[in-house]
Amino acid sequence: MIDVCISLLWIAFLIIIFYEVADVKKNIETVQGADVYPAAKLMLIYQGKVLKDETTIEENKVAESSFIVIMMTKVSLDLRILKAFVLFSFSFWIYLIMTYALWGLNQ
Repeated sequence: MIDVCISLLWIAFLIIIFYEVADVKKNIETVQGADVYPAAKLMLIYQGKVLKDETTIEENKVAESSFIVIMMTKVSLDLRILKAFVLFSFSFWIYLIMTYALWGLNQ
C-alpha cells in the first residue's frame, strides 16, 4: 500500500510495483474523476524526483509504506493565442499613440 497526497487529501492506493507511472496516473484519474484529476496533467513525485511515465514503480525504487506526491501541471496557453494577444496589445498601443499624436497636432 502506498499513500498518495493529492491537494492535502490523503488517499491510499494499492500500487503494484510493476505498474508503469502512466498506469498509476490513469488509475488516479479513474478513481477521482477525469474532470478533477486528468491523467495527462498529473505529475507523480517521489523523494523530490518527478517520475517519468514510461518507468515502473519498481524502477523508481518506490518503497512499500512510502508516499507519492501528486501535482497538477499548469495549463499552458497555446503559443498562437499568446502571439495574437501580444500583437493585438502592441497594435492597440500604437493606435493610441498615433491617435494622441494626431489629436495633439490638431489643437
